[in-house]
Amino acid sequence: MNAHRITRTITAATLGMAAVLMLTGCPWYNPDYKFDFETIITDVPVNLEKLNTEYDDYNSVAPYFLDRYDFYFSTNRNRKGGDYNIVCYPLDISYHRRKDTINISMEEHPALNLTQRTLLGKVNNPADQLGPNFLMYSGDYHYFFYAENESGNFDIKFVYSSQWEEWGVRVSPQPPEFAGPYGATLLNSAYDDLYPTFYNRGSELLFCSNREDGETFSIYGLTIEDVVRIYEKEGVPLHEVLMREQAEAEKVEILSATGNDKCPFVLGNVVVFTSDREGGAGGFDLYYAKLTDGRWGTPVSFGPKINSAYNEYRPMLVHLERKVLLFFSSDRPGGKGGYDLYCADVSEQIPELSYYYL
Repeated sequence: MNAHRITRTITAATLGMAAVLMLTGCPWYNPDYKFDFETIITDVPVNLEKLNTEYDDYNSVAPYFLDRYDFYFSTNRNRKGGDYNIVCYPLDISYHRRKDTINISMEEHPALNLTQRTLLGKVNNPADQLGPNFLMYSGDYHYFFYAENESGNFDIKFVYSSQWEEWGVRVSPQPPEFAGPYGATLLNSAYDDLYPTFYNRGSELLFCSNREDGETFSIYGLTIEDVVRIYEKEGVPLHEVLMREQAEAEKVEILSATGNDKCPFVLGNVVVFTSDREGGAGGFDLYYAKLTDGRWGTPVSFGPKINSAYNEYRPMLVHLERKVLLFFSSDRPGGKGGYDLYCADVSEQIPELSYYYL
């Protein structure tokens, strides 16, 4: 291990320890600490009211930087129910071990930092932008993915930068330089292609497409043999690979059923997705499957605590110490209107996450 790798490992370990202290509320340091809880997350979905509007708010993702999450999602609020673009709302997510309580704090009208404003300025335009996602620490670059229908159908696009600092810290007063947007021609077809999500250190991915018949969505997989894997230096940068000619992605049969299977999101060895397959509670429901020995297992429904007779859409996982949080959107009654963003503790359904496949 070279000096740079050792330094980075020590820094990561130090910051990780600091994160644990903040996320646990440091009960051993001050057993009488008091905390004003704002939005307590339980195993029953909680509406993230400060994020939601009367319009559609969905398609969320949140890369982890210590205890602050830059929560990106798609919404048509800015165009009064018209086209969708991507917005960012920072969230503070904390687990308080003494009370065994998860809390989310958020601002209704946050002031965005320079990196957030620069990134959104690169991505948003008068077309629809859906399904944001990140791939952090792949070689020397960080990537932001989304899908856009400027061409008439949805294509996967991305921007990337080498100037996002590790752990989200940026000290330069100048805006970071983002290359792109570029089309991921390796993945895109003449049909709709959306929601790319990476695993196995960035060398394997899933996405959804209706390329089979132009109507029904299925989940497709692709392995990239020569890409630079996360924390490794040998290989071809991911952005160069993504701009190659279209590859033959394979439909992941174990994750497929009659109907539509959409919006895959992988964290570690678990994939979550939405489907309107038979046997659900109604509309689109949320499912998960685990990766074992390189193969995805049979999907399992999150059940009646999560799914409703309405539509549950674009799930996303966050691992917080011993807890696993599921963020998703739903048009169920009781929200502010359209699709609203929700969060639930699904630690019982997904008690262990393996990061070997991250």
